Amino acid sequence: MSLILNRYLPTYRQEIVKTLFTVTEQGKSLCLVGLAGTGKSNLCQFLEEPSVSAHYLPHAEAARTHCLNVPCGTGTQSTHQIYQALLVALQPIAQQLELSLPQLPEKPSFYELRNLLKLLCAEADRNGHNRRIIFLLDEFENLIRHQTTEFFEELRQLRDEHRTSGNLAYVVLTHRMPQTLKGADHKPFQKSRLLELLQIHPLGPYCNADARQMLQSLLSQARLSLSPAFQERLCALCGCHSGILRAVFDALRPHLEIPTQQLLRLAGEHPEVNRSCEHLWSHLHDAERSALLELVQGKHPAPVTTTFLLKRGLLTSPPSPEIFSPIFGKFVKTKAYV
Repeated sequence: MSLILNRYLPTYRQEIVKTLFTVTEQGKSLCLVGLAGTGKSNLCQFLEEPSVSAHYLPHAEAARTHCLNVPCGTGTQSTHQIYQALLVALQPIAQQLELSLPQLPEKPSFYELRNLLKLLCAEADRNGHNRRIIFLLDEFENLIRHQTTEFFEELRQLRDEHRTSGNLAYVVLTHRMPQTLKGADHKPFQKSRLLELLQIHPLGPYCNADARQMLQSLLSQARLSLSPAFQERLCALCGCHSGILRAVFDALRPHLEIPTQQLLRLAGEHPEVNRSCEHLWSHLHDAERSALLELVQGKHPAPVTTTFLLKRGLLTSPPSPEIFSPIFGKFVKTKAYV
């Protein structure tokens, strides 16, 4: 069993995973907009495991569905580099089908990717099923910053060529809503037809069950125990945010069964916990930061803003919305009075 499956149950992130498979089965694509530190890369690694597709899809559909994790961070600044990453991700499927493929050129282009996708999506296995490819494009904002309008139009063209069969879909992962990004380096993407293809879905902190499972894994690795009540309290103080939870665990272990106010104080003083909170803060939109600052100063953001923050997972549910994590809320207060 892989490391990622050792850490997470098949029900990990089940609400968004169900949505993802429903959308992509229809040949549609989506953009998961997730808070920084909420496990977007872990989700991509989880989805590429065949057993995950088998858990959510009928057998025949699972057998022909391939979720391919393609990190788009460092090393994918040029168009050739990202095409190479996409082609490399497809190689295991070609090998599985025992296809004879030409050697990849030093600088692959749209045409090599297009030809291979045509071959894979048309090639039937022994049961007569062709392949459905789902590209998981993690850290997609890096492509938004560095790629050209032509590149995004080529991705749109690839999808359109498989629109009838529904055998190609994209799942892109970003920190911020892509249509609200500003600056000259974002214009190529915003002017492309790829943006209009993407259904936007928020990806907030973990649900309680996922956070508890993560904490159980951390405790097991560290050979520690923690009572169920204190596990519940720790997840609540972190707002089930995986990055903050990991930082607090590493900072304060093994002394986790301490009074709540003492835990909040020690967490707020620890550099690693502050770095985790700063990472989340730095990836928020300006309007999100302003609204959170208003909230900690006793003001009430506009209803439309509050609704947006609830969808993003930054606020708890009504009737009295609060910042989702007391630890992060305490961090925001330090920003309000600088």
